[in-house]
Amino acid sequence: MIFKIYYHPICPFSRLLRCILFEKKITAELIQEPFWERRIEFLQINPLCQTPTIIHQNSKYPISGIWAVLEFLEEIFEGDSILGDNLEIRANNRYLLDWFCNKFFNEITKYILREKIIKTMLRSGAPNSKFIIAAKKNLSYHMEYIEYLLGENRYITNDIFSNIVDFAAATQLSVLDYVGDVFWKQDSRIKIWYSLMKSKQSFYSILKENVYGITPMPHYRDPDFWLSVNDIIVNNISLLI
Repeated sequence: MIFKIYYHPICPFSRLLRCILFEKKITAELIQEPFWERRIEFLQINPLCQTPTIIHQNSKYPISGIWAVLEFLEEIFEGDSILGDNLEIRANNRYLLDWFCNKFFNEITKYILREKIIKTMLRSGAPNSKFIIAAKKNLSYHMEYIEYLLGENRYITNDIFSNIVDFAAATQLSVLDYVGDVFWKQDSRIKIWYSLMKSKQSFYSILKENVYGITPMPHYRDPDFWLSVNDIIVNNISLLI
């Protein structure tokens, strides 16, 4: 069944949904929606003007909001659970999904998205440096938390990839990385994890899409970005100090 999804390439929740659909081999018609424009036609579909928004023949209502979307996919499509195989895993995954889709987004991503991406596309003035500085300060704490979650594992909740929590974290970071606002040099474990995520076809497929008028950083799509020349230079300098 082909259904419609209103999305935007730079929306982290749209990115998360597209990764899940790719992994589950679910086909959908993608309709790019500049949600910040608050188009009348889109407001009539979804008064919250949020992406992603799903239009499906089995629902008389549009489905929007990442939680509603995930629960809908759980109910409507057969196969392995998106959220996990048992109650304990699902509870932990819901907690971590809320962390990245709520706390991380509201403390970091939404400010970088608004100030450095949407303002650039709209040509609506210079970014507010206070918001950007605050977001980057918050990011340092969240990077420490991701490193803690990784522990000695390759992925956030396991040593074997099977979890949408990794997608939730990686898609938030990917928005920041598009404009070069992730400081990778001091987080080698996170860089290796993110490199693994970039190597996944489902995740790489969202990295291939550009945002109109904004060129991504040179390392943005490179799975081996953690072996970049900049890191080598920094490491060599640190040996001399």
